[in-house]
Amino acid sequence: MNSNSLTNTAIAMIAIAILLCCQLVESNTRLIKRSNSYDHPSVYDFTAYPKYSTSCNFEQNLCGWSQMTGIDTFDWSRQSGPTPSFGTGPQNDYTFKNGSGHYLFIESSSPRKSGDFADLISPPLFTPKTVNSVMINFYYNMNGIGIGKLEVNVIYAKYNFMEKLLTLKSGDQGKLWHGQRFQFRPQ
Repeated sequence: MNSNSLTNTAIAMIAIAILLCCQLVESNTRLIKRSNSYDHPSVYDFTAYPKYSTSCNFEQNLCGWSQMTGIDTFDWSRQSGPTPSFGTGPQNDYTFKNGSGHYLFIESSSPRKSGDFADLISPPLFTPKTVNSVMINFYYNMNGIGIGKLEVNVIYAKYNFMEKLLTLKSGDQGKLWHGQRFQFRPQ
C-alpha cells in the first residue's frame, strides 16, 4: 500500500478512545468534576498505530490501555486472586474464573478518600466513517463498602476530545462479575 492510500484511509476514519473512570464518592453524591487536563489534546496520542478493534483480558499486560498518571489521583492495579482488602472485589478473574487469571481493580479503602479517582484509557481506536455502530463489551465487579462509581466514556478526537458518557454504575453490585455491552453510533 502506498503512502497516499494510507493518508486517504486515515481521513475516512473517526478516532475515538474509551475512558474508564472510577471515583470514590459517598452514596447519593454526584461525581466531582475531574481535572480539565482531559481537554488538552496532548493527553491522547492519536498518532499511534491505529487499531480497528481491540480485545484484552489483562493476562499478559495492559494491552495498550494507559494509566492517566499525573491527571487522576491514583492508578488501577493488575491482580490475580482476591483483592488485598477483605470482603471486597472478586475472588477470581472473569476469564479463567480461578486464582491464576488477571484483572484490573482499584483499591477503595485507605489511603483512598472521597473524591479520589483512577482513570484508564484505551489505545486509540479508528472506525471507518461507513460504520454505523460500535460495540463495546466488558465485565466489571463492584463488591464492597465505599465502592464509588464507575463511568465508561467515549472520547472523540474530532470534537476537541469531548467525552460522552456511555454508562454509570454506582455502589455495591454484589460479589459476581457483571457483563455490560454498549452499542453506539460513532459521531
